[in-house]
Amino acid sequence: MEQTVFLDECGFTGEDLAQPDQPVFVVASHNLTEDEASALKEQHFGHVKAEELKHSSLQRREQHHAAVTALLDAVLTSDRARASMAYKPYALIAKIVDHLIEPMMFEDGLDLYDQGGHDALAAVLYYSLGAHSKKLLFDVGSAFQRAVRTRAPEHVRACNTVLSSADVGGALDGLPNFFRIAIAKYGVNWTEDLPDRCLDLSLPLALQQCWAWRRRLSPPFNIVHDRSSPMVKSKWLWDALLAPDAPAAVVGRGGATVEYPIGVTATRFEDSKHSAALQIADVVAGAVGRWATWVVRGAPESDRYASALDAVIEPALGQLIASAIWPTPSVAKGAPRAPGVMEPNDYVASVITKTRSA
Repeated sequence: MEQTVFLDECGFTGEDLAQPDQPVFVVASHNLTEDEASALKEQHFGHVKAEELKHSSLQRREQHHAAVTALLDAVLTSDRARASMAYKPYALIAKIVDHLIEPMMFEDGLDLYDQGGHDALAAVLYYSLGAHSKKLLFDVGSAFQRAVRTRAPEHVRACNTVLSSADVGGALDGLPNFFRIAIAKYGVNWTEDLPDRCLDLSLPLALQQCWAWRRRLSPPFNIVHDRSSPMVKSKWLWDALLAPDAPAAVVGRGGATVEYPIGVTATRFEDSKHSAALQIADVVAGAVGRWATWVVRGAPESDRYASALDAVIEPALGQLIASAIWPTPSVAKGAPRAPGVMEPNDYVASVITKTRSA
């Protein structure tokens, strides 16, 4: 029987990744049926008067924390949920590698995506800048973000000044100043060919969720998403990428690949007020987001709710987290890029071209 996966997100800020108060973005999903979700909602939240469950509301009251933790435990124990997450400050540095440094290296004959070199370089830059000062890390990410979002020459020049500054050079002492080398090569023109909304993490993380379910389920399967999600604005691209007749290809970087077509029959955007399954997806996404934010802030013991979530999430981490844009001080060398594997941006561009010419 064809199954359905319900998907929602937490911490979405679009292309604004320089958000100190919302440092984590999570896309979560589950394959509970509507009946199963309704039973879980009644079991754990029958005392809640609100018609619709929202983690953003539940987390504000301590009386609901145990119910959220128990629900999450039930879903994870049955291995019915997956999540993809991103730490936004690190994601910005990784985007600098993707959109400024990698093209320069590729033109000079070095495939940075081969064997995960992009991950290693992003980690080195992130930890080096952060060790120098948190303000420097924020300033670098913010300047890059402003230049990419506006493409305005004055903002690109301001970004170039930040990336070429002596302070950045000091933070990268002993390393080649990749920023300065790329700027010397491209000047103020490096934003010209960047794809639209290239800082938005929602589409790539949601696609990783679909691929995680493709590996778990026998396709085809359906996707149901909350119609209030900002992803509705990109529905045309989402539908094209997940179409049953999407161009066949293996797409990826390093050792992480996705096979298209993924196997999704259709995507529906529904009103979460009338779907217990979408409400459960919201609670799972919010709980994972709260836990991940607690982790990046040093896991303070005073946050008893996040500590309780940790006790449930940590044992299931390997099965729960499908993908993560997350800093790690130790990056293992990946497998060589297999012949015929397409770069994700190239695949998306080919799908857009096909869609517009149809």
